[in-house]
Amino acid sequence: MSFLLGNEILNSEYSLSFAYRTHSIYRNGMEKDFSKLNVKLLPLKLLSNDTFFYNVKNNLQSRFLVSMIKIPFLLFYYTGFYSIYNSIVLSKLLIRHRPDIIHINNGGFPAARTCNLLAFVAYFFKIDCVVYQVNNQAQKARFVDFARNRFLNKVVDKFITSSMMARNTLSKNVGIDLEKIGLVRNIVSVQKSLLNKNLVLDEFSLEKDTFLLVQVAFLTERKGQIYLLKALRQLLNDRKIDKKVCLLLIGDGEDKDKLQRFCIDNDLDRNVKFLGYKMNYTEYMNAADMVILPSIMNEDLPLVIIEALMLGKCILSTSLAGIAEVVENEESGILISPSIETIQAELYEKVKRFILHPQEMEKISTNAFERSKIFSSVVYGNTLKKIYNGE
Repeated sequence: MSFLLGNEILNSEYSLSFAYRTHSIYRNGMEKDFSKLNVKLLPLKLLSNDTFFYNVKNNLQSRFLVSMIKIPFLLFYYTGFYSIYNSIVLSKLLIRHRPDIIHINNGGFPAARTCNLLAFVAYFFKIDCVVYQVNNQAQKARFVDFARNRFLNKVVDKFITSSMMARNTLSKNVGIDLEKIGLVRNIVSVQKSLLNKNLVLDEFSLEKDTFLLVQVAFLTERKGQIYLLKALRQLLNDRKIDKKVCLLLIGDGEDKDKLQRFCIDNDLDRNVKFLGYKMNYTEYMNAADMVILPSIMNEDLPLVIIEALMLGKCILSTSLAGIAEVVENEESGILISPSIETIQAELYEKVKRFILHPQEMEKISTNAFERSKIFSSVVYGNTLKKIYNGE
């Protein structure tokens, strides 16, 4: 959303406000990111179990105790208390600010229940235009979801996705009319990098000829890190490869401990660096020989793919959704199957290929930078402007 809120075309046409469920860390980030923009920040005290349940699960070892703590909060959720309270909060928001256009940004579908709730509330307040953005592959609807999806199809003026695959999936799995779903490519801006490869190698005391791999992603199953680590183990045992290989994993997530244990158990801890969350992650991408995103499911068009293109980096990724629509296989990047049956072997073979034949990687890197020019803030702003105007 930061690229929407910072878009010059949209700011010249509209007065923008950003409402979000308040959280101390998130709020501090919002204030830092948007302090230079003419955007009103509207933190909302909305009820949800997600963060609380995540913290309970991580801090308590007893499954029984975790389940007992969850029970009363689940009752509040399923009896509709949260929905009633959140509806009141959202209604007050609309009464106070009286928006002409509401742009709902959801992680996927159905994902955040509050996003769907806002669409319903907006209908009763007769908002002129409601745009609903789905950032992932929509889940197949259950029978009990039929009424909700049908109502959303009626009250939302336009759904938008960033890939054709996500568009088709939203229509097929949710029942949204295909003509109501628009395509808006995500965009990013990449700051000038202060880090180069030599500086990064020095930071981790690595040899100068080290082949540097970088992945920026949540450390979670769907991002495929475990298959990348298994492929790395194969590479390090391959006698044909005489270079040092190092993988930088940038990001946090629920699989961090499991992935670190795998590295220790397989003697990979010297070749894999867990950097955690980094504000300047694009600088490490800029220093990489190759940027890797071996996702196995639930992707649309990750911003890191666009950033890698803009940095002129050789990308190795799976052919999920919008990735395959943007990265031209063997031209501006390398695409492999997301199948868990073959992904480890393909990662091993492709990385090995470029370690042994770096000239092929240089050609792809040049093409990647040229490909990045299709992502324009002008096109992005004008596309959303047309959607907001009902064109």
